[in-house]
Amino acid sequence: MKYKIVTLVILTLFNLLSAQDDLTGLITKSSARNNIYLSFAGDGNLAALNYERIFKNTEKLFYTFKVGISYHPDRTTHTDRTYDFEFDRPDDDDETGPIITNHLTINYGEKYTFFEVGVGCSVYLLEDNAWNVVYPIIGIRRQSANGSFRIFTHPFSLTNKNVDWIFPVGISFGICF
Repeated sequence: MKYKIVTLVILTLFNLLSAQDDLTGLITKSSARNNIYLSFAGDGNLAALNYERIFKNTEKLFYTFKVGISYHPDRTTHTDRTYDFEFDRPDDDDETGPIITNHLTINYGEKYTFFEVGVGCSVYLLEDNAWNVVYPIIGIRRQSANGSFRIFTHPFSLTNKNVDWIFPVGISFGICF
């Protein structure tokens, strides 16, 4: 488990440090390459705080790498079962802990609107165990110099646990710098 976390941190730092400064195209002229944003639903459970970097682009195409953090709540303290809209995990319902999310996407479009496709992974670091979920990402992004807005979906997921993906759609908005 520690090996996976160290590998994730090293890959994140490598991608952030290897970002090219001589990027050309619409994104560098009209918007910033760093995003800090909030995601609701989707890969971060109920909500996640994320940092994203645009690390290569052309006039109509750019790539992003994101890392974020969220929290997996203890659902057994809630008597209203309508709150249970994340994972169907009856054996682990009482576990809490952080969730580390990351993704790599390719974005294609014109002006400020882009189609997004990529792959993501959420690592659950719960009290008694850890597990991960890998999923494809498909979405639409609005990117400008001041902010970003995304609507995305995860049509299916692969995991090393028997879970049901309940949040197949997410929404994000944030600031760019």
